[in-house]
Amino acid sequence: MSSLLPPLLVVLLAAGAATFLYRAFWFLFAKDGSSYLGRRFRESILSRSHSQRLKAFWGNLLLALLCFGLIVALGLMLGSSGYSI
Repeated sequence: MSSLLPPLLVVLLAAGAATFLYRAFWFLFAKDGSSYLGRRFRESILSRSHSQRLKAFWGNLLLALLCFGLIVALGLMLGSSGYSI
């Protein structure tokens, strides 16, 4: 079971990073008539002011970069200990 833990962590961190990047993109570029978003998510974005949307964009972008950094750190730590997939 412990040999499945590192790949599982990488997959979870990658999914988290992708989610945060998706949200950051839409906080910056969502428009009123956008059909790519769900109604509730679009309304929650468009109800915010521009400065609130920019803060949410940068927050989600930083969280995505943190996830990528954790993936790299995990890879370096596992690689230095001799772990291979």
